[in-house]
Amino acid sequence: MRKGFFKSSQLAIENKRQSKFPACSKCELHKFCDSPKMEPSGSGELKILFVAEIPGRQEDIKGTHFVGPIGKYLQKVCLRFGIDIHQCKKTNACACYKLKGKAPTDTEIAHCRPNVLNLINEFQPHLIIPLGGAALKSVIGNKFISKIGGIRKWRGFIMPDREYKAWVCPTFHPSFV
Repeated sequence: MRKGFFKSSQLAIENKRQSKFPACSKCELHKFCDSPKMEPSGSGELKILFVAEIPGRQEDIKGTHFVGPIGKYLQKVCLRFGIDIHQCKKTNACACYKLKGKAPTDTEIAHCRPNVLNLINEFQPHLIIPLGGAALKSVIGNKFISKIGGIRKWRGFIMPDREYKAWVCPTFHPSFV
């Protein structure tokens, strides 16, 4: 009988105490951006969820996802495969822009993770695409006892997730490409 994709010794025991509410007051990124606590965007017709790392400056100014140069590049690449990202849901591991374009910390990701998990629960995507290491940590980081490592370790995997009832397909963030 197959046990699963990972050994049970690698997986974290479900934490019933995990909050369903983000810890914005502890993170405080919302105090320093134009579009605090950015809501998910996209129609969701395709049942695909893109999870990026953090809003860029253009996204923060306009209050929506993937409108800057990196988002336009992602849209162009996805259109080659017949996917309009506006027909997908889009969110970030951290919902607030971070000054100086720094990557979100593990603590900031953990504070904002309930936003991502609540969206997955409500939207029920068939496919979740974490774009980059922070997005990967947000989507699956809480499922493991030890640190999961970087995106290079995970990109290219197609993982079934029983909890999300979706496929998780991590890849590089478009800014890396």
